Amino acid sequence: GGELYFIVGNFKDADQTTFDPPSPYASTYYFFDDFSVWYCDSTTITQIDIDPLLPHQHLPPDTADGNPELPLIIPSLLSVYSNSTWQIGNLPPITEVMLYNALGQLVYRSKNYMNELSADHLAAGMYFYEITPPASEMKKGKLVVIR
Repeated sequence: GGELYFIVGNFKDADQTTFDPPSPYASTYYFFDDFSVWYCDSTTITQIDIDPLLPHQHLPPDTADGNPELPLIIPSLLSVYSNSTWQIGNLPPITEVMLYNALGQLVYRSKNYMNELSADHLAAGMYFYEITPPASEMKKGKLVVIR
């Protein structure tokens, strides 16, 4: 149960494929661990419009200024080939970001991160981040840099 299906392929005579990701976030990545190849001689495309708030979801609590506090959208992959700048979604002003290498050494720090960290300045490998928004708890996680 819970399987999701994702169609992959370019079966046209053209050498270009247009990919429109099925996510509202530009920083969404998909990792696949199992593939099946199926022959299909016809297709039907059906568009389904989905409300942005599903029944099991809830609105985030309001902050002191009356605006909802949105969850951070933190990409876990940074690449010099595609998304070369680490863009954190819903980032409030004056958010502190610290990035550590695999040895635990601080390699980047910003007290007011403005989505400016570039993969060009980092070696390939695993990094660990700490993100501290001004009115929220610290978020910790991993960032993989690919060259």
